[in-house]
This record gives sequence, C-alpha cells and structure tokens, in this order.
Amino acid sequence: MISARLKLLFLLLVLTQMAHSTEEYLGHLWEVLAPARFLTSLVYPSDPRVGFLIINIGLAVVGLAGYLFVVRRERPSAMAWIWAWIVLEGTNGVFHLGWALANGAYRPGVGTALLFLILVPLLVREVRSTHDQLG
Repeated sequence: MISARLKLLFLLLVLTQMAHSTEEYLGHLWEVLAPARFLTSLVYPSDPRVGFLIINIGLAVVGLAGYLFVVRRERPSAMAWIWAWIVLEGTNGVFHLGWALANGAYRPGVGTALLFLILVPLLVREVRSTHDQLG
C-alpha cells in the first residue's frame, strides 16, 4: 500500500519539475548550458527554444501520467517509478546547486532546484517508511 502522503509528495515532485522547467525556460537554459543546447538541438535543430519546450512538455506529461496511472493506482511498478524520479530530481537538484555555486552566480533552474533538495529526502523517508510497514 502506498500512503496518501507518499502519493502527495510524488505529485509535488512532478509539479516542482514543471515549475523548474518554467524557470529554466525563462532563464534560457539552452543558451548557457552546453548539454541542454545539445539535447534541444537534437529535438529541434532550427530552434533550441522549441526543442527545450518539446522535451520539457514531454517530461511533464510523463510525470503526470506516472502519477495518475502508476503511483496513484498503486501499480506494481509504482515504487520503481517513484525511485526513478527520486534519483532524477535529486541529481538535478545537486547539479543545479553545484553549478550555481561553482559559478558564484544564479543559473537558470537553481531556485526551484532547492525544492528538489527538500522534497527528495522527504520522499526517501516516506518510501522507507512504506517499505518498513510492508515488510
């Protein structure tokens, strides 16, 4: 059984990713981060901004679908889905914070990345609690 708290925390993580993507878009991440520029140019070579939107809208759809159809419905893969997002967003948060600190300045996405660093430990604790209750 997946607790209502864990489901809520996962949804908050997905919604935070959507806010994070918005912050990165407004800060033109693809202009200041080479890997983002590379990925966006693979998706839409003539306009990296459009490529960025396509990637991030896709990520939002995948996250929301995962919440609605996997986590909320407690499918067998739900815990694996949650762990995958924990790793993705924990890495994302650490990277953005490190990137900003290394540059001594704001970098697109660092504001919302701090929210990942709050939500990820809460999710880990809740997943472990759920695991302990089951086993």
